[in-house]
Amino acid sequence: MEGIITWFNDYLVLDGNKIYSKTYISGDTFQTFYSCDTIKGTRNFIADGFITLIFADPPFNIKFGKNKGAYSYGISSKDIYYKDNMTKKEYLAWTRLWMKEQYRVLKDNGILVVMAPYNWQAYIELIGRQIGFELLSHNIWRFEFGMWLKYKPTVSHYHFLVFLKGREEDHLYTFNRTKRNEEDVEREIKLFMAEYNPRERKKNVQKMARILEKMMYDDWKANAEPDLDDSIRRLTKRYTDLDHPCKLNEEVPAKFYRMFSNEKDWVMETFTGSGTGLVSSIKLKRNYIGFEKDEKYKKVILEMIDRRLNVKSNLEKFL
Repeated sequence: MEGIITWFNDYLVLDGNKIYSKTYISGDTFQTFYSCDTIKGTRNFIADGFITLIFADPPFNIKFGKNKGAYSYGISSKDIYYKDNMTKKEYLAWTRLWMKEQYRVLKDNGILVVMAPYNWQAYIELIGRQIGFELLSHNIWRFEFGMWLKYKPTVSHYHFLVFLKGREEDHLYTFNRTKRNEEDVEREIKLFMAEYNPRERKKNVQKMARILEKMMYDDWKANAEPDLDDSIRRLTKRYTDLDHPCKLNEEVPAKFYRMFSNEKDWVMETFTGSGTGLVSSIKLKRNYIGFEKDEKYKKVILEMIDRRLNVKSNLEKFL
């Protein structure tokens, strides 16, 4: 990808353990991810009030099928780490710990976006409010497929809880309104015209077109969103050889990067996962910091960046 200048590796010591970091230099922005626990990494490497926007897609503790234990960590009084079969009490305690760190490193009027399944979103919202966040928005991402369940309806949506470190009424946070897709606008104009008296249609249609073009809804349909240009199905199929159970579409974090940050702002991804959020930050010219604890996903992240951006990271040397 044009604009990628170079990359370098570094090795650090955290609590007596050797960890690595990798930094990409893209134009005049930097993207770094660390191979360590997100709570420890945030505490040790990020200063108070440094980050503009945080995107968090945490493990959901759902214990499903062959991917049970994909995040093979645990929680104890001696250490802070994650496993995918926690008790409810453990999971909520762990969630409170990492969310408190997000609050600390955010700038005043910074934004934290948490992706949550239906069974945890109410708890996460409550924890966020208790920490000191305001809930700015609650977005729903709906898709035409989902996790099939035997004893209740198929789960075909995710929640995005948008938290603000500040007061909504002050309107001091970054918010970039994006234009609607032309086909969506045209479709809604037709519906509008069909509902009104013919003598009023021509007079109102131009005004309605301007309004619709600027509207942003808080519910999104995966395969109908103009900027979700690569559905999860295609992304998953394209990278079936990359061993990660949850390859998030890169346009999901990108949507929030565009909305709540500007070029050269510092964004953070609490859980780097398969690396698609890092890819989005490079494409959108955001400075980036991310954390991924699981050693086996290190190669997945690097492979994802190499393939999506045509970067040759010399993986064998790095790994």
